[in-house]
Amino acid sequence: MNQRLFELRKTLSLSQEAFAARINIKPSTIGGYEKGRRVITERTVADICREFNVNEDWLRNGEGPMFRPPKGINNEFAALAAELISDDTEDAEWVKDKFIRYKRLPEEERKIFVATLKKLFAQE
Repeated sequence: MNQRLFELRKTLSLSQEAFAARINIKPSTIGGYEKGRRVITERTVADICREFNVNEDWLRNGEGPMFRPPKGINNEFAALAAELISDDTEDAEWVKDKFIRYKRLPEEERKIFVATLKKLFAQE
């Protein structure tokens, strides 16, 4: 489970400090979990799954997608997103990077970007 915790944190692009803050534990505890020096508590597993929408079967056993589909989201999109997250090919990494860059844009720039895409795809 320690390797999957590390993988999750890297997938989320979070430092040990930022990850630990979200689940109210010390960064050194995350480090101990990732290195296998500490056993991940049941409460921490529950907190991780709740806070980051992680599939508990994946975290515990490596089975299924890393993330659960968010409530109320289109299941096809959720399945494709989970597949993309698990894909470590060069093309998938490129796509993930673009999603991350998009989400980091200020809201006004995101609106401009989406408006531009709508105009572009309306011409098809």
